[in-house]
Amino acid sequence: MEKLDLLTWIKDSLKQSSDSLIHWQKEAKESDDFVAGHQWEESDITRMKEVQKPAITFNRIAPMVNAILGTEIQHRQKMIFTPRKPTNEEAAGAADLATDAYTWVLDQCGGEYERTQAFRDMIVRGIGWVNIRIDYESDPEGKIILERTDGQEMLYDPDSRKQNLEDARWVCRRRLMPPGELKELWPDKADEVRADVASNEDISAIGPFGMSDRPTKIINKAPDHYSEGVQSVVAGDSLNSTKQAQYLVSEFQWRERKTVYRFVDENQEMVLVDESEFSELKATWKDLGVEAPAVIKQYRWQYKRAYVTGNVILQEDDLPFGFFTYLPMTCYWDDKSKVWYGLVRAMKDPQRGANKYFSAGVHLFNVSPKGTMLAESGAFVNPGKATNDWAKPGAIVHLKPGALAQGMVKVEPAPSFPEAATTMIQFSIESLRDVTGINMEMMGQSEGQEAGTAISKRQTQGLTIMAPIFHAFARYREKEALAVLDFLRMFLTDGRWVRIGGPYNSQYLQLVQDSLSDSYDLSLDDAPTDPNQKAAVWENLQPLLPMLIRQGSFPIALLDYAPLPSSVVSSIKREIESLKQQGEQTPEPVKKDMNPEYIAAEVELKKANAELSRARAQALTTESQMDIATQSQTIQLREEDAEIQRRMGDDNTLDQVANVSKLNEPKGTGIKSDSR
Repeated sequence: MEKLDLLTWIKDSLKQSSDSLIHWQKEAKESDDFVAGHQWEESDITRMKEVQKPAITFNRIAPMVNAILGTEIQHRQKMIFTPRKPTNEEAAGAADLATDAYTWVLDQCGGEYERTQAFRDMIVRGIGWVNIRIDYESDPEGKIILERTDGQEMLYDPDSRKQNLEDARWVCRRRLMPPGELKELWPDKADEVRADVASNEDISAIGPFGMSDRPTKIINKAPDHYSEGVQSVVAGDSLNSTKQAQYLVSEFQWRERKTVYRFVDENQEMVLVDESEFSELKATWKDLGVEAPAVIKQYRWQYKRAYVTGNVILQEDDLPFGFFTYLPMTCYWDDKSKVWYGLVRAMKDPQRGANKYFSAGVHLFNVSPKGTMLAESGAFVNPGKATNDWAKPGAIVHLKPGALAQGMVKVEPAPSFPEAATTMIQFSIESLRDVTGINMEMMGQSEGQEAGTAISKRQTQGLTIMAPIFHAFARYREKEALAVLDFLRMFLTDGRWVRIGGPYNSQYLQLVQDSLSDSYDLSLDDAPTDPNQKAAVWENLQPLLPMLIRQGSFPIALLDYAPLPSSVVSSIKREIESLKQQGEQTPEPVKKDMNPEYIAAEVELKKANAELSRARAQALTTESQMDIATQSQTIQLREEDAEIQRRMGDDNTLDQVANVSKLNEPKGTGIKSDSR
């Protein structure tokens, strides 16, 4: 695009997106307040104070949000890179390196923690963002950073409809930047920016949203606005404030279709070139008189980026990746408002109802602890003081002489708490679970004395209801893994050393240019990080462990699920590996099962065991009156005879093997053979 056309398109796109996201921005702010416990409107609080009613809040939304976050944290999955050439051993090793390098990047920058915060934004607001970038400030050699980005700073293509904005044509992040920082990043644009500001009388020309985003706010604490202390004023951004002098910089990323040509070269390798390169190749083929190969014309996305403030394009360049560096994860789609929304939207009304019904009940108990007094005029010594005394517990209300005898005062009993209000409170609390599907078992609680199996099934049912959310999260994980892999290929394959393995079995390998050049398929695998999952897997393995140990086929990977400290597990793994290496170096013993005499002895032993089994069956089923002790003694004698025969067969076999070895021994060596 021409610069003027590009600037016009960017400003129009941002204006269209900001208009469509006004409702979402307000709802997202309200959802954040609800999770933080700010669940009353300012107008409601004002009215409650007017009638001296309490505004009570029992925040039930935050534990539910934390329950989902805890599920994601405790069930974090590991991304596995699988080579698309499974028969190539080098490709398999490169895939393992890619898996470990990706995990290393996350460990270095705390990517899993940042991702969890973005996942929280998705649950609360409906959409969360993660930015992937290379940082040279903390590491001069370059460090890949994954960080959560505030969704209030993000704008995106309003025509996007797919999950995780897969079909978005552009995304944008807008931030306020001090003049000094802007001059450091774009020194050749500082004068142009100042001239642009001076030529615009309207301060909104500095950016699509204006320079001041925090106006003055007046909060009324009581309906009488003219009384002293009933209003509080929160000052906004003045024209001379420090924040007002900042520039609103928009980082705008978009994609364009690019024509490419695909053909097979003389080495039978697939080549992909753009239009300019293809034109040069055609000219070369023509000059050399070489027949041009079969060419396929295709289209690919070319990703670009521009930094804009006001009417000035600060920077424009091509992104070297096939994706936006801002990756979103989305929750539920509202087709009417055309925005994404989270779980908190459904929990707001039940939470409001529970707060209001409970506050009304507390107010009822406060205002009528003694019931309602009905009195005739002239019954009290001091009518004004009597009203206050009646509201105080334990106070004495003074009446005129004869007021009680004449029945001038009558007390109506205090009304009981309305049963309907109790029902509504209970209904509101239960509705919080009904509208979200988060049951008590997911929050670590249970109702009644249910069995562990029933609790486990209810937890599984709760996770099933949350499946659409975790599906979007898994889709984001794949996009994140491919993005990190491209960053590794682009910036970190310079021979640097990366750590692979855990804290107790780690080693370092070098990343070179060709180490991550293959294509991979991605899959999420369960990682043994959840203590409950580890205990369940280890419990299910108990019946199989003796057999695996006897057969010598115990997989070392199962030790990761053992309920032991990581240091102990690593020590056991090293010991097993050491024993395996020693076993490989030990020569194999002479196999007796190939000797004919040994085979004959085994046959006789099997016959004796079969006869013994028949004797046992006959002894158990006989209807004779033989004493049980005599039967047991007979069976024992037969077992001893069978054992003697087996031992004699083994001894004869060993003697025969020794004799054969003696006959085969070379004569004249002077070496005596041991028969045992």
